[in-house]
Amino acid sequence: MKIKKWLDFKNTVLIEFKAVFFFLNFVKWFFRQPEKPFRQSNCSNFLNSLFVFWLYILTKQQVKIYALFFTLKGKTHDEKLLLATALLATLTACQTPSTSAVNSSQATVNATQSVQQNYSVIEKRITLPNGQSIYGKLYQPKHIQGKVPLVIFAHELGGTHENMAGYAEALAKKGIAGYVFDFRGGSVKSQSSGKTTEMSVMTEVADMEAILAESKKWDFVNADKIVLVGGSQGGVVSAFTATRNANKIAGLVLFYPAFVIEDDVHNFAPSKADIPNEFTMRGWIKVGSRYFSDVYDIDFMKQIGGYPKPVLILHGNLDPHVPVKKSQLAQSSYPNAKLEIIAGAEHSFRNEPHFSQAVAYVEQYLKQNNLMK
Repeated sequence: MKIKKWLDFKNTVLIEFKAVFFFLNFVKWFFRQPEKPFRQSNCSNFLNSLFVFWLYILTKQQVKIYALFFTLKGKTHDEKLLLATALLATLTACQTPSTSAVNSSQATVNATQSVQQNYSVIEKRITLPNGQSIYGKLYQPKHIQGKVPLVIFAHELGGTHENMAGYAEALAKKGIAGYVFDFRGGSVKSQSSGKTTEMSVMTEVADMEAILAESKKWDFVNADKIVLVGGSQGGVVSAFTATRNANKIAGLVLFYPAFVIEDDVHNFAPSKADIPNEFTMRGWIKVGSRYFSDVYDIDFMKQIGGYPKPVLILHGNLDPHVPVKKSQLAQSSYPNAKLEIIAGAEHSFRNEPHFSQAVAYVEQYLKQNNLMK
């Protein structure tokens, strides 16, 4: 028994030492490289992957440490990202869980289980007439009499239902049902049918319309209080869907909507003859010709302007992918829209404090427009 414990301890120490050694040497190697390669997309994607990985295991104190690195002057975004990730990897590898930490973790689990008693999470796949299907999860409030509002969440290009799960959970706690799903061909990780080369903004509009039609059959849903919430490309899709189904959609919320797609399509293909059969959009997701052709002749601002009901648009002032001016233009295109800028946010609100701020804005919008329970 003692020998086994010794071997377990030895292996743990070796693993932690290797983790520290790897990341410290990675930092050393990083600063020996010329600056130019680190502006390339492959490096940025690698660093962002490290960033996402460590986000799952950071404590609140570590998040504060992480944030400090982004205040450094004279460093590129990738350099700050690398330094912060390397430090936190070292801290995580070296830390030994204390009794208090274990107790705290157990308390968190118990709290989560308690909260989930207020709602159920149910896998719900919608089958289309052509045999394809849309995979999703339904967040259904419990212990509420009568019918409840429903929010249908549309994820970003290359994302999945998980991108919007946090928002659905937050609203489910308030008695509002939510449906998060994977667009057909929306990403290589999509659990719905289809390939990314078969996807376009308009195929995703068709997905949302299919979900909208199906949700009318759910006996717990108040069909007069169905709201669309979409992020980035999902925001464009939600905006188009709302215009085409204005009498069925009671509210619309757009997170950093990617109306730059209209510019991208024409920049990458100046004429229809230039539309490629396949194209790696922004260097990381392969799309097909219909991604261009389906929206090539659409004036995005005219298309969205037909939705007459109140619209809420949220945009981060540090968004590197979609300029704030695009949301300002969208605001002016709607007859009744409000734009809120979230300071310090980039092209996502999934991290704090931006997540809580976004949820608060959405709740306020729903209350003001009588779209809560």
